Amino acid sequence: RPPQNYPEISLTETNLGRGDFKSSLMIESVSELGIKILTPIPLRAGMVLDVHSDFFKALDVEPPPMKVLSIERDIPTNQYRAQLIFLGAREALLQKIRRWLYTHTGNTKIAA
Repeated sequence: RPPQNYPEISLTETNLGRGDFKSSLMIESVSELGIKILTPIPLRAGMVLDVHSDFFKALDVEPPPMKVLSIERDIPTNQYRAQLIFLGAREALLQKIRRWLYTHTGNTKIAA
């Protein structure tokens, strides 16, 4: 018979409690300012995320950290749509994104 009580120690006051997790998302659009994503996670404005995707692999770049600028519930998909902005993106990355955008003009629209 398993025990009814288990020992437990709080890690909130230590560095041992820090961590991260991966979650799936869909990048809906990209600009030289950031990306728009669809995710099942209810993010909060101001959160800083590390997003990795095939888009950045195709550009052969390391994606910069991104900050959640805005978030809204997408009722039809039961997910959340978030606008993320690049933090500290270097000019070399921005040039690659611009080049990619201008070579894929069939899928380009002007971001509001």
